[in-house]
Amino acid sequence: MKIEKRKQYKLTGSTHTLELKSPEYEQSKDRNINECITTRINETGTEAISKINPNKLHGDIFSFSEFREVLHTILEESGIDKYRLTRTDLRFDNYESEHYKAFAKLNKYLISAMAMAYCTKNNYRAEDLFTGNQISLAIKNDYFELENYDREHKNKVTGNTTEPAKARLEERTTARQWRRLYQMEYVNPEMNMTMLSWEFTVKWSERWKKARGKLKDVQDTYNDALVKKYHDGLSKRPVQFRSLTDFLIQNQESIFTSSQMVDLLTRLGVENPKERAKYHKKKYGCEYFSLADVDYAIAEIRRATTEYFES
Repeated sequence: MKIEKRKQYKLTGSTHTLELKSPEYEQSKDRNINECITTRINETGTEAISKINPNKLHGDIFSFSEFREVLHTILEESGIDKYRLTRTDLRFDNYESEHYKAFAKLNKYLISAMAMAYCTKNNYRAEDLFTGNQISLAIKNDYFELENYDREHKNKVTGNTTEPAKARLEERTTARQWRRLYQMEYVNPEMNMTMLSWEFTVKWSERWKKARGKLKDVQDTYNDALVKKYHDGLSKRPVQFRSLTDFLIQNQESIFTSSQMVDLLTRLGVENPKERAKYHKKKYGCEYFSLADVDYAIAEIRRATTEYFES
């Protein structure tokens, strides 16, 4: 990746939504509060499950201190004193229209590394039906989710005219991970906020460190799939590709480094794979990522996280 482009990988971190369970709940008399919280009571009437978007009260919140104040107001007005978190979403937004498309491949590389690190099974990519453009890429397991999606496209679909973000990378910690962290059923707000900060500043940082060590596995796994796809497509009709060059161009979003390209060409029986890879890069401009590119992106995610929770 060109250094000037890499410098444009800038993110703003903030809490998106959270879900919690509490032994008590009462509907607020304040309509504005009720716009921020959706609650259902379990069948036995002993527990309330609430989904909260604090950004709906006064607008987007970009500091953890303000988030805590707004959340406290919502909970107090809703009769919630003690609770336990069951899902928390931390969003990393960019506000430039070209950001999602420009960094979709880099984010695919990062998310794929996380998938390899934690052996996730629910991995998917969503496309717009008519254009075929990617609009979302996500991985999920029982403990966390990670998604990169075209926020601008979603705004158009939902008719949201107030959301400023154009691209979003989102970390989500889900119920089973939160159950691991609790020593008792419900705790006070201060303890919950301490745990929330720890989960995203420490635990997610550890996940990214583990993912960084799986880049070679990512390349090998994609190459396994590409070799099979190439051989399966050679004799298919209608014709899938006219040549190896066609195939490489069609699948360039799954080739992340020059060494991966050389390995792929070697597996496909190409003579002088290094020279062929060098020629293909010069002629067709397949984008590759260095370890420095990956480190820059992960460092930016960590920076945006730290900046949010320390503000």
